[in-house]
Parts: sequence; structure tokens; C-alpha cells
Amino acid sequence: MKTVLLVMDLINDIAHPKGKIARSSGYIEKHQVIDKANRLIKWARGKDIPIGFVTLGFSKGYPECPKHSPIFGKAIENQALQLGE
Repeated sequence: MKTVLLVMDLINDIAHPKGKIARSSGYIEKHQVIDKANRLIKWARGKDIPIGFVTLGFSKGYPECPKHSPIFGKAIENQALQLGE
């Protein structure tokens, strides 16, 4: 069995304290998510474990965003999670 570390959704709107999603919850800072992710990435690199960075985001106009999703439905309203921003 092959192991890979997937690092997901650490984009500014979600991970930066002033991000459109992060600022409303404070979860990232409160739980030190960035520091923990960085430690895990360093550990995986030390073990030669492949790392995949997955970016969540939507195109301008949000054509692929599931509008009725409880998770992503507010992205359009908040103009959040746009790729390239």
C-alpha cells in the first residue's frame, strides 16, 4: 500500500485570518491549523511520503459551484473561493 499526504483547502479565503470564510469563524487560528499542517508536511517530507496539494476554488461566475450545497452555497453570496484571488 502506498501512502500520500493530501493537503486540502489551505487557500486564503479559508486559511488566512482575514479570509472571507476564515474571519467569520476564527477556527484556523484557534486550532493552529497552519502550524499543524506545516509540521505534518515537514514530517511527510522527512519520510519521503508524496504530498498532494488540493486547491478548492471556483471560476468567475461560479458555474461549477453547487448552489444548494450547505458547505459551498454561501461562496457565491460572499464572493469567496474564487480561483486566482
